[in-house]
Amino acid sequence: MLPAERRLAAILALDVVGYSRLMAADQEGTHARLRALLDEVLGPCVRASGGRVFKRTGDGALAEFASATAAVRCALSVQESAERRAQEAPEACGLRLRAGIALGDVIPDGDDMFGDGVNQAARLESIAGPGEVLVSETMARVGEGADLHFLDLGVKHLKNLPRPIRAFRAERAERATARVPAVPVPGFGDRPAIAVMPFRVSDRADEVLADGLAEDLISAIARWRSFPVLSRNSSFALRDKGADAREVGRTLGARYVHEGAVRRSGERVRVSADLVDADTGETLIAERFEGGAQDALQLQEGLARGIVGRLEPEMVRREGERARRVPLPQASTYELYQRGLWHHYRYTPADNETARAIFRKTLQLEPDYPRAAASLTLALTHAAWCGWTDRQPAWAEALALGQRAVQLDPTDPMTQYALGTTLNQLGRAPESLARLRECVRLNPSHAAAHAMMAFGYNYLDCPEKALPHVNVALRLSPHDPRRFLWLPALAGAHYLGGDYKAALAVAREALAADATYLVIARWLVASMGQLGRAAEAAVMLSLLRRLDPDLAASERKWARLLFVPSAAERLLDGLRKAGFT
Repeated sequence: MLPAERRLAAILALDVVGYSRLMAADQEGTHARLRALLDEVLGPCVRASGGRVFKRTGDGALAEFASATAAVRCALSVQESAERRAQEAPEACGLRLRAGIALGDVIPDGDDMFGDGVNQAARLESIAGPGEVLVSETMARVGEGADLHFLDLGVKHLKNLPRPIRAFRAERAERATARVPAVPVPGFGDRPAIAVMPFRVSDRADEVLADGLAEDLISAIARWRSFPVLSRNSSFALRDKGADAREVGRTLGARYVHEGAVRRSGERVRVSADLVDADTGETLIAERFEGGAQDALQLQEGLARGIVGRLEPEMVRREGERARRVPLPQASTYELYQRGLWHHYRYTPADNETARAIFRKTLQLEPDYPRAAASLTLALTHAAWCGWTDRQPAWAEALALGQRAVQLDPTDPMTQYALGTTLNQLGRAPESLARLRECVRLNPSHAAAHAMMAFGYNYLDCPEKALPHVNVALRLSPHDPRRFLWLPALAGAHYLGGDYKAALAVAREALAADATYLVIARWLVASMGQLGRAAEAAVMLSLLRRLDPDLAASERKWARLLFVPSAAERLLDGLRKAGFT
């Protein structure tokens, strides 16, 4: 049986809010208004955007687009037209729509479509509000345009989806700009502070554990060094004041407030941990942890590491969003740096080029800014790795910058991580691992360093050492936007360890997480080859050839450079068996 045809598409799902209620009140009128809306607004807009409506449901429709940006613009236009019609209609008769868009694999079946893209779009649509367009994280990354903005709504656990996904609300850029506060929230100079409040307890006997956890969390954030963390004395002084996060932020000069609770149930301890934006009062992260109460110190340490691993990517993302709204002529060095990070973490060629330019500008203004040097190192390394720039000059500059960053501040985990990453991709795995170990010593919660160590151990054909590190990375930061970059390390560790089915499953997960990052295609195709699934691999070979034109070039370019001979040969063997020549 031939494998089903797959293709990448942006899927739009939309339906009418409160459709059952409207039908109960006026069945014929509601049906007629919906039919007119689909025929006169949705259909023409989808066709004009290069898309196709492939299914009409009882109260909405599904459409596919080749372009992510076109899908978002079309959805916003349809919503605007629907909102105008709703305002013009008699009270309680107007139809209001909600919409979801996702980018993913789809399987055509006649005129219909199935697959991850359809499922995610439908689930996002189900949590959208009236007039809203919600999109997946991949859509937000590739769909950004000068006229579009995506507001991060956080990670959502959606029905019948195997993994949580991060949701974004799409809107016109002018609306997002109008929402920016006129007065910035005070912080430490131009760097925002975070306040860790004492954990609430339901039993006074748990206060020692709760206070120990807060102190460990303050220490862990201080080691991380991305943001200043207020001292224990400052935040604990407000323990019994009953202040909410906004008031805490104003009182202490913090932009972010961490609060939570500790509860005991028998021999289990349950901890809630919330990160709140002190400007808006919005909860950015709401996590729950659980552990045994027998070893309180080990529990404290594990919880602190887990919480910090979840805070870091969220705060970096949030600061990038803030900095991007500041007009460039008015941006401070810190805001320029955060703006560069925002572009860097979108992982597209255009954004990478913009990030490099911004980091260079930051270093012109402040030549001894170690984190700007480290971030430019990472941006150059990623551009070279993906083939977005001339590799040899980029790697040479990245190596020099990484060494400079470490000289400027060898105690900053990020400088060690940046240099370690560059050495890793230059085929210098032992030197890389030494730098990455130092990064993890300085900050045990540095998830990305654990993931990069896994790559290094794979290159040295030590998959048994790689697996624990990549699993730590994924546990520390399960919703990290860099997750799709780490999954190839997990796939590689399974493959080199001989578990080809597990490697294939991870490779599929990575491709679903970001269909534009094709590095995973090597492990995907090689796993199929080892499993005797050459016919299925033929469909995926086109992906691999976009990355590597032929096997001989691949062997010359990267396999023998990065991997020791034993690992390189096993990987190349799988590619040959899959039909890659």
